[in-house]
Amino acid sequence: MRSVKQVRGIALALVLWFVAAMSLLVAGIVSQAKIDIKLAQVHAAQSVAVAAGDGATLLFLADLINEEKSGGQFVLEQSNTYQVGLIKVILKVLPSEALLNLRTASIDVLEKLLLKQGIEASKANIVSENIGSWRNELRYAGRRDSVLKTLEDILLVQGVDRRIYDALRDYAYVGPVANSRGDLPSIFMPSFLKDVLIETNSFTEEELNTVPLENVLLSSSRSLRIDAIIEHSGKKWLRRQWVKRGARAGSAIRWKSWRVEPPRIYFDEALQ
Repeated sequence: MRSVKQVRGIALALVLWFVAAMSLLVAGIVSQAKIDIKLAQVHAAQSVAVAAGDGATLLFLADLINEEKSGGQFVLEQSNTYQVGLIKVILKVLPSEALLNLRTASIDVLEKLLLKQGIEASKANIVSENIGSWRNELRYAGRRDSVLKTLEDILLVQGVDRRIYDALRDYAYVGPVANSRGDLPSIFMPSFLKDVLIETNSFTEEELNTVPLENVLLSSSRSLRIDAIIEHSGKKWLRRQWVKRGARAGSAIRWKSWRVEPPRIYFDEALQ
């Protein structure tokens, strides 16, 4: 038979094993609870960003009515501040004409944009060439309008990964190929894009500074990109919407949203 010391040793080992197992179990539960709490906080912050950003966007669209009625005397700025409840929202608005049209931007312009965004020279060259070839294939097949409809569709191009998409997303859009107003630059075009166009000899600095009067009014554009920047829970959130002309039934607002992006963390150095 086993001695008393052996029995006690076995009992102690079992107790220690049980304590260790319970410690691991509790540690796992606590760790998972922390993750769940963090996720809940993120979802709550995103919900606040959505509500505040969308509310400020509606207030801005209402202000566009005043700009139209005033005949140009009431000119909205590119950056506008709105108070939604206790939250201050900064709106940065760009006409689509102030961005690069992915359907028509030249290969040289795309390559220069990627280079200035930190993409390696060899990759920037290959990807821009692939985008050009892909667009031509779609055009010859009569599928351009059905395939290239949103910024995300550029991910279908060989060599385009998330880094390339992130490099393009703040400076490009997908618009019509035919532009009845011409390919004139907008007064609201970011200085970063102006540098790209100048360095690729697409426009001279003088041409970029000579802007038609109608381009000064945001309300004269066919479509707008509205970035709502919301500071909440120690972070800045970006809620982006694309709106175009066309009133909804029963609404006095002459614009309607046609594309809404999920909220994401906003960095101050972006969108310059």
